[in-house]
Amino acid sequence: MENFVNLSEQELKEMTGGAVLETAAVIYVTKWVAGGAIALFGAGAFVGYTEGKKK
Repeated sequence: MENFVNLSEQELKEMTGGAVLETAAVIYVTKWVAGGAIALFGAGAFVGYTEGKKK
């Protein structure tokens, strides 16, 4: 733990900033993938619904 205390403020900012960026990227990608899956599902459901009404 002593090494952690000896880190300069700049190093600490870089480390936490990197972690925040990584987390933001993961959240962004997860949202993008989930959004894509929901959009595909919605489109599939819509097509299924319209096809079902034609019969």
